[in-house]
Amino acid sequence: SIGRSEFAEVYGLDHPFLYMLYLFVVTFVVAALIEELCKYFGFRMVEHPDFFSRRELKDATEVQRRDDQNSSTDESEEEDVGNQRVNYSKQRQSVQAQGAAITLAMIAVAIGFTCCENLLYIFVYAGKSFQLELGILIERTFFPVHPILAAMQSIRVCERDLEGAKSVKVGRIIQYAVLVHGVFD
Repeated sequence: SIGRSEFAEVYGLDHPFLYMLYLFVVTFVVAALIEELCKYFGFRMVEHPDFFSRRELKDATEVQRRDDQNSSTDESEEEDVGNQRVNYSKQRQSVQAQGAAITLAMIAVAIGFTCCENLLYIFVYAGKSFQLELGILIERTFFPVHPILAAMQSIRVCERDLEGAKSVKVGRIIQYAVLVHGVFD
């Protein structure tokens, strides 16, 4: 009885085209596509006031005012900053600030994803070999693929959300990240 790795090696030598096709599918579809989609949808789940539209902020402010009036407290949305009263519900953000918020959120999600993936690679896939664990950790430290690809994705997300490009859908957002990730794998 031959093991799984021996079977893959023999099959790869006997059927090189099918083996290359298998490696392509595993690398680009299973690994790269699924991981990049997970990062993108992880970003889409982030709820932060920087990502709310003016309408959503206005609605949230109205709900907060009603709650404040109903609870009969004398707290206000305004805060003393220096000698000025600042009302945070009426703040406007520049497009650059919104773009920076999108990029930072996408990179933060990617770093979390990378952290989980590194723990799997080091403690599950590396086995008991300390040298292999250390080598994997050093390699993944010098090649921070996920955060870089998240920054690439944020360019398209900013194009869609801030510039109003209706043609930018999920596939177009992740296409370059999938390509680079697949080549890296």
